[in-house]
Amino acid sequence: MDVIRWVRMEKLTCCDIRANRIITEFKEQGLNTELYSKNKDRGETYSIVPTSAISGEGIPEMLLLLVQWAQKTMIEKLTYNSDIQCAVLEVKVIEDLGTTIDVVLVNGVLHEGDEIVVCGFQGSIHTTIRSLLTPHLMKELRVKGAYIHHKEIKAAQGIDLLTSFHRPFSFTVPCGRFPK
Repeated sequence: MDVIRWVRMEKLTCCDIRANRIITEFKEQGLNTELYSKNKDRGETYSIVPTSAISGEGIPEMLLLLVQWAQKTMIEKLTYNSDIQCAVLEVKVIEDLGTTIDVVLVNGVLHEGDEIVVCGFQGSIHTTIRSLLTPHLMKELRVKGAYIHHKEIKAAQGIDLLTSFHRPFSFTVPCGRFPK
């Protein structure tokens, strides 16, 4: 039992020695750094995240710090906006349903019955949303299966729009909604 404690203490001491050496080298270059778990002032001090290319250790912590930094520094760009922003990905015909438009709703809310305008190769196309469909959670969009029907969907997520337009058409420009 004492051997295991000694090995753990030796490993911890080795890691601490390496971290302190790296922090010292950064300070010699004029940069304030600290281990991410000990860093209290993230605005002034850079965080160091030890990682392993073999085991992947440290990658989740690095991603967490990146997301926290983005939320803190880009708050204006990450907030929800009620203006419709919707990007068309694909138009396809699904058996028993009809023409669907795969879109990513970035901002805003879409409702069943909304009138939308999208650009096609022969000009603008005016259509009505018959149904808002999403795949079941943790299911692939390309796998055939039942969809979940919604009355309204708020951003941001991928949606299949079942439209009242009956023949396939191609889109190149994001869609917009008519005001009611």
